[in-house]
Amino acid sequence: LLTGIRGYMNGRKLQRCVLLVVSGTALGFCAASRPGLAISSLILAPIFIDILVDKKMSKKYRTAQALCFMIPVGAAACGIMWYNYLRFGSPLDFGNKYQLTVSEINANTLTFTGFFPMLYHYFLKQPRALSVFPFFEADFCVLYNYTRYTYLADCLGSFFFPVITAGALTVPLSVRKSSSKRETIIRRWFILLCFILALFVGWQDFCMGGAVTRYVQDILPIMCIGSVVSIIYFVRSENFTGYKFITASICFMLTFAAGWLYMLSMSDSMLMKRCPELYETVEDMLIFWQ
Repeated sequence: LLTGIRGYMNGRKLQRCVLLVVSGTALGFCAASRPGLAISSLILAPIFIDILVDKKMSKKYRTAQALCFMIPVGAAACGIMWYNYLRFGSPLDFGNKYQLTVSEINANTLTFTGFFPMLYHYFLKQPRALSVFPFFEADFCVLYNYTRYTYLADCLGSFFFPVITAGALTVPLSVRKSSSKRETIIRRWFILLCFILALFVGWQDFCMGGAVTRYVQDILPIMCIGSVVSIIYFVRSENFTGYKFITASICFMLTFAAGWLYMLSMSDSMLMKRCPELYETVEDMLIFWQ
């Protein structure tokens, strides 16, 4: 996603093509490991369409850019389907039915009833307050209206992070018309797709898997990208720019702090296993009066 966006913004032909190759290759690796998460790449559709219809560039150059992205994606798709066919007997079988987990994977399907519980677990769920450092932790919660067995574990809604909350609130203002019609269309669809696809990926993950921290993290990249772009355009508007910049800066700093504290609250995470002394070090820094 980041190299695709950077490639679009880069004015140098060779660098743009290289970045698009990296973006397509990364999408191929993503599809090989988490095919559902690869749907997030659709946020690049508006800027890629703009490249293809930009008449300021020659057809040869536009075609070269398209091939730089599509060839790695196509090669990865062929390789994945060939691997799936050899191992599971079908190009579209990723081996989900062979998983040994807490539920029957084959029984999981996309259902409309899963959408509203997903909104709570993936977006609105808040942490449980603690009286000791780091002062909060992801909580376990059951809504009792899932209509079927649903795998649930500790998780934290994405709106817990101030940047994402602020980004969602500023979407109506950031998608307003500007002096450039072309720029308005690209910006509007790019931001809207970030949040729409987050809803879809979250709904898919909840129905096919359940609610757990690593599933919520599937929607965080595109929500962060959409939120940051939305906040930037909101801050750039003419009225009260200084106050908006200060408010946005505070949101970013609080998000950074909340992210680190959240990682420290997960005692079974790889971070804490590899660096067990980190918890006490940060606690001593923040609770300096003890």
